[in-house]
Amino acid sequence: MKATIYTYMIIFLATTTCLAETVDIGPDTTYCPGECYTIDISTAYPASTYNYAWNFNGELQVDLNESPTITFCPTTTTSVLSLDIMEDEAAGEPQPISDSRTFTLIIPPFGNLTSSTDTVCQDSCLTLTAPSGGNSYSWTPSSALNNDTSESVEACISQNTMFVVTTYTGDVDQCQQNDTIEIYTKSCEDTSDSGDPTSVISKSANNSITTSYNAERQSIIITKLLDNKIYDLRVYNLAGQTERHLLLHPSATKQQISTATLARGVYIISISSDTLSKPIKSKISIY
Repeated sequence: MKATIYTYMIIFLATTTCLAETVDIGPDTTYCPGECYTIDISTAYPASTYNYAWNFNGELQVDLNESPTITFCPTTTTSVLSLDIMEDEAAGEPQPISDSRTFTLIIPPFGNLTSSTDTVCQDSCLTLTAPSGGNSYSWTPSSALNNDTSESVEACISQNTMFVVTTYTGDVDQCQQNDTIEIYTKSCEDTSDSGDPTSVISKSANNSITTSYNAERQSIIITKLLDNKIYDLRVYNLAGQTERHLLLHPSATKQQISTATLARGVYIISISSDTLSKPIKSKISIY
């Protein structure tokens, strides 16, 4: 009987895990001061199989070599986060791959919220200026302001008021910061201002001097009797700064002072002399 010989070939297939060609820890980013970022690669690269070498601005984070999830808080103008990954040696030949990510700080606005004065007379105005360098601004309370979106605004208040400005910077106003300032009011000497364009706004006790304001002509008109006296006249703003100063001479019975170059706001007119017991004061509003 003829024998049949069978030859069998047995093929052993070995499977090995292969590291992906790249690892992605995110795109380069612009960041606001104080922001932190959490990066998690645990799904693609579990800690049971891989080792990690996280590097913050050139410093190896040894305590994170088994952490696939980290929180990074950039603190410099340009911060770099980098990562090297390799398989655990037990899983095969180490095959490191790397990625890095750059974080660039959005420079915050410079300076502080400032005001032209911190105390004003009731129903008076002042200028507020936000930190410079913002893309846009938002002020509150807006009801007391001439506008609520400019870097500098004019505020008119009748009582103590806290103002808040939010300054936005970065792409599409990515970052924001808030600044506050409180403005105080005080009761000042009562001076009449009827609002009539040619109204009389003050008279001396003996009617020897009359002050009137012509808004249409943008001028202050001082009329006095021929009394052979010299009077000192000043126009000053609510911060106490002198805007106009002149002397009314004995021979002059009328003096006109232009207000065309005065900025919008409230001003005090003061007339004094050695014969007056106290200065004659009047308030005008320039619109």
